[in-house]
Amino acid sequence: GGGRDDSQDRGGQSPASEESPFDPDAALANVGGLTKMFEEIVAMLPVQVPAQLSAIRDAAGRGDALQLEYLAHRLKGTFAVFAANPAAAAAGRLESMARDGDLQEAEPAIASLEAESERLLGAIGESEERRAA
Repeated sequence: GGGRDDSQDRGGQSPASEESPFDPDAALANVGGLTKMFEEIVAMLPVQVPAQLSAIRDAAGRGDALQLEYLAHRLKGTFAVFAANPAAAAAGRLESMARDGDLQEAEPAIASLEAESERLLGAIGESEERRAA
């Protein structure tokens, strides 16, 4: 069996199998190191992300591939700012499906996106609490 040898470059992090929901340092760098701006974006997420997920569910329910592609793309962009790779990847998968007009697998893709979004919001909340402490 060709096991991957992931050399741990960050000690004390979560196990390698669980990719971290986001990278706070990269996220801050993505907004030019502007802590204030970063905090404003973070404050919007718990409102913005569930609203976008709800719109994604609606679009999928209507079979509106065009709208679904647009919404998934927007959400992917939001996640990219946070270096939230697992969530961005989930949004990207949904975006591709919608672009191809293939909504057969939309349901599990949306469920996966929702799970990753929840994980991300939880992790961001925790990291904000640690910073405020």
